Amino acid sequence: MHLDPLLLSRIQWAWVIGWHILLPAFTVGLASYVAVLEGLFFFTGREHWFRISRFWTRIFSVSFAMGVVSGIVMPFQFGTNWSRFSDAAANVISPMLAYEDLMAFFLEATFLGVLLFGRHLVPR
Repeated sequence: MHLDPLLLSRIQWAWVIGWHILLPAFTVGLASYVAVLEGLFFFTGREHWFRISRFWTRIFSVSFAMGVVSGIVMPFQFGTNWSRFSDAAANVISPMLAYEDLMAFFLEATFLGVLLFGRHLVPR
């Protein structure tokens, strides 16, 4: 079987973009869920809400890290594997990538920072 570089680059692109579409969408939704769990713990004081929140925060952290890694690889693939496409469609793709960076990454990073570093500010 002959492995065509074009086919391999397309498979790699599909893999990276597929994960990068799923992971930020999952983590943005999960951030809202964890915020609800943290609020329930804060208002009720029941320890089980905190344990559930800690469990989902770990999953959130891993998903966030995987989304960041796939998001870092993606622009390099635009430049190396899809340079002619990027040149032709840069006016459309660039604002969408900037919007995704501003909304998903900064929202998730802020939420993660509050979760990891803000917990010690809440008295138990």
